[in-house]
Amino acid sequence: MPRWPSSAFSTCNMPISSACSAPRAASCGPCQPLIHSLLGVVVCAGISLSWRELPEALIDRHRLEDRLVVRHGGADREIRFLYRDPRPLIPAWVGNELGIYSWGGKGKLPRTGWVTVESLEAGRWRDIAPEQVDIPATFGCERGIWFQIREGLKGVLARDENERPHIYLLTQPASHYYQVMTRSSRMPVFLGGDRFSN
Repeated sequence: MPRWPSSAFSTCNMPISSACSAPRAASCGPCQPLIHSLLGVVVCAGISLSWRELPEALIDRHRLEDRLVVRHGGADREIRFLYRDPRPLIPAWVGNELGIYSWGGKGKLPRTGWVTVESLEAGRWRDIAPEQVDIPATFGCERGIWFQIREGLKGVLARDENERPHIYLLTQPASHYYQVMTRSSRMPVFLGGDRFSN
């Protein structure tokens, strides 16, 4: 994954670009805050990834063309993955294979899109045998604020009663900087360390 230069946080509140073919649900408009169903706190509710990072076969197989957006004129196209989408999906590296998975649990799995580091360490997910995965991402969305991600995020894979895989975004207590910028008490776990450290 390429390393991205540091940049200031920016709110993506521009109108949909004329080159953007995505419906409003996946557009450049601000993400609506989502309440973490287990902790009652707002967490990262969306990511985007340069379309160049996904094989064309995956884009076609999962019909991701309707998630393509252009942040502003001259910018590279991105594929948006929002938890509030009618069909919430998220990319993840499982082993050495990149795939597109359901974001969050269904059936007997926890009905949320996130898992906390604290709950994993306390063994609360032991019964569903979670596996650590890497989530490729170029940008993340927190309360309508889009921020650059250098290397990606950490996640957890759990399988439902039919052995179908589901991905959860791994979260940790927010650093002071992240909390000031996003007003959130939690943040994702970043691959390669936290660029938003105190």
